[in-house]
Amino acid sequence: MRHQSGGFSLVEILVAMFLLSMILLAVAPLFILAGRSTSSAGEIGNASAAAVQRMEQLDLVAFDTLTQGGSLTANQVGFFDSSNPEFLVRWRVTNNATPPTLKTVEVRVVAQNVPTGLPKEVRVVSLRAW
Repeated sequence: MRHQSGGFSLVEILVAMFLLSMILLAVAPLFILAGRSTSSAGEIGNASAAAVQRMEQLDLVAFDTLTQGGSLTANQVGFFDSSNPEFLVRWRVTNNATPPTLKTVEVRVVAQNVPTGLPKEVRVVSLRAW
């Protein structure tokens, strides 16, 4: 009487490896998408931090010395900062009333070196009253 060992046959191992490889191939795109989403969220988070930092710097400027002007789409002297190569920061100050007792301060940050997807940008708006 022969006694069979309790191991797996070669065919069972090959079938299991084939099924495992198919599952891994199906899940691989999800890992790629998750990596891209994480990278994109990091870029937006860094741009947000740069926008908030510029807004805080503008909040420290006295209301009566806060100069009207600037552009969110073009570099105007005194209203943009390109000192950080990762971001281009632009801001605009608008007088909203006559006499000017209310000003709108807008900051726009555009990520310069975007490895994935479309360029990331953040816009922050604040109202300042005198």
